[in-house]
Amino acid sequence: MPHGASASVGIGGHATIGGLGMHSRLYGAALDVWKETEVVLANGTIIRASESKNSDVFWALRGAGASFGIVTEFKFQTYPEPEEVVNFQFTLVSKDSSELADFFKIGQEIMRGDKSLDRRFSTTAVVQKNILTFSGAFFGPADDYLELNLKQRFAGAQNITETFNLTWTEHLERLFKATETLFPHQEYFDSLGTAIDFATLPNNDTIDRVFQYLQKQDPGSDEWFGLLDYYGGALRDAETSATAFPHRDLAYLFAIYVVTQQPTTRKTTEYVDRAILEIQDHKPERYLNYAGYGNLRIPTPQQTYWGPNLPRLEKIKSMVDGKDIFSTPDGVKPLH
Repeated sequence: MPHGASASVGIGGHATIGGLGMHSRLYGAALDVWKETEVVLANGTIIRASESKNSDVFWALRGAGASFGIVTEFKFQTYPEPEEVVNFQFTLVSKDSSELADFFKIGQEIMRGDKSLDRRFSTTAVVQKNILTFSGAFFGPADDYLELNLKQRFAGAQNITETFNLTWTEHLERLFKATETLFPHQEYFDSLGTAIDFATLPNNDTIDRVFQYLQKQDPGSDEWFGLLDYYGGALRDAETSATAFPHRDLAYLFAIYVVTQQPTTRKTTEYVDRAILEIQDHKPERYLNYAGYGNLRIPTPQQTYWGPNLPRLEKIKSMVDGKDIFSTPDGVKPLH
């Protein structure tokens, strides 16, 4: 089933806001395979919810769950594990921001052809100081993976790793080991993210400016990285209104992290804010945000999280939690 790769995120927070991960191009989001649930409502009652029972609550839970109840049971649809998995990694090291930008454009062009791209292909890009890496997995046999011609497409990479004939378990062990070393644990960090859909993919000039900014500006720390998770595929099969989660045309999530040994500074905050504005081409009103990348620095976070689904969410909230018992600053609010 679709799932994430961060060991510090539990299934409750993951599935109830979306549930995106390496398998989303193949199977959609975790909430797409969430078929039934038990939930405690604000008045203390316990109900079962599915598409055929308490369907409004079930719809709202799948994308905005924290505002509607405490989920005590999940039932998911699962799929057979792939018989073979290929892991790959293509890395470019360069002090020239334009070379890094051109390398990134290759990955974006691959994803631009999403509708014809094998859904078994999944990739993530990580940008750091003077480094850009595309890594991921192909959930199928080596011969099918080789038809993607990734070595030829990423010909400029200095470091290439391809690991064939992995079992499903071996792939998961490698995946969680990699993310464990990427995300900070006992440190301070500032982060911000945005959702980039296929209609608003950045053009080449914007990509050039983003990489020039990331590489040249001072983030207030030596430790920073940008994370780009690519989607499309099965995620686009559902309509925007199918669940509370609205990001059905999602091309990738772009997030910036700056890690510091001491509490973060204004310089750090300004760096991540400006990085997001750069990839949005300084037009943030055109972009939605994923609720998994909460942002209280924008005036209307609810609108950017849930977009056209917000009015229905507010009506359901008014019916099941009119006193806003399950309240967060950027959560769904009841109508008054």
